[in-house]
Amino acid sequence: MSWYRTGVVSATAGQTTITGVSTNFSANARVGDAFQGPDGRWYEVVNIASATVMSILPAYQGATVTGGAYGLAPMQGYVKESADRLRQIVEQYGATLALFGGAADVATLRSNIGLGTGATANRQTSRTDVSTGALLLPGAFGLGGQAIVLGPDDHLDNQRPSGLYYATNLPGRPMGAYSGYGYLLHIALSASPETEAVQYFTPYNRPQQKWVRTKVAQQYLPWVNITSIGTDQTWRNVSASRSLNTNYTNNQGRPIQIQAFAGTTDAAHVTLIVFVNGGLVARGAYSSAAGQYVTSLPVIIPEGATYSIRVANGNAPLQDWYELY
Repeated sequence: MSWYRTGVVSATAGQTTITGVSTNFSANARVGDAFQGPDGRWYEVVNIASATVMSILPAYQGATVTGGAYGLAPMQGYVKESADRLRQIVEQYGATLALFGGAADVATLRSNIGLGTGATANRQTSRTDVSTGALLLPGAFGLGGQAIVLGPDDHLDNQRPSGLYYATNLPGRPMGAYSGYGYLLHIALSASPETEAVQYFTPYNRPQQKWVRTKVAQQYLPWVNITSIGTDQTWRNVSASRSLNTNYTNNQGRPIQIQAFAGTTDAAHVTLIVFVNGGLVARGAYSSAAGQYVTSLPVIIPEGATYSIRVANGNAPLQDWYELY
């Protein structure tokens, strides 16, 4: 780098301030540079206040001068600071940078940083044919924009790199997911052996459905349907398969909602009561006149819970029983 000599400077004997005219110290000089004053002596630049003002050490030793020639020479401090910065980066990010070492191709690099190999084997190109199981997803988890199709001998419980996969009727899938075909997002939370992980599953033909499960101490907990109640559900009349005062179990794989209607046959204060897991949770309106209808309150039934609707204080044959599932 050449020396900087543009403009002229003024210096006062015994002072450390150098004032320039037509100079640009802030853009062309830096602390640590060498300043050759109008007196021919060398000084160290210790501060650059602006384009026209800087400070030197020691204080100016020559006679006071106005409009004198000068020179600014870059020192090896540039190289030293660069080396210091590089050493700081290596110390702070060395372990991360090491993951990139020895990666001869993109697939190896993806594997090194835990994003899967991105291999093209078993990939398909169709988005609509369920037999191919392709899903275009730009760059997700380093998989090159597609889901990887799991083989017929695979199991969703198996350890695998984080990424997006297509499961084809494989063991380990959510059994209430309508179809064995679906997309699996696997997120490994620990290195091999994989002790912790999270999996999300969406059925191919029921994209509204969302399932999740976690692995703790190398064991997966049961799948949980996290789809909002009412989504992909319909009110159905199940009267033909339901009776009052009888226990049933919600095996739909997600919460459902129930409600029933009955007709009174006497003048007692008849009411319908909903029980969940053996406990009373709701009472419906009552009737004290024969021939009137009574109804239960609509109640949400958790997945796996037992439930029943019972008659209290009289007789009321079931008229209709509806369930949202």
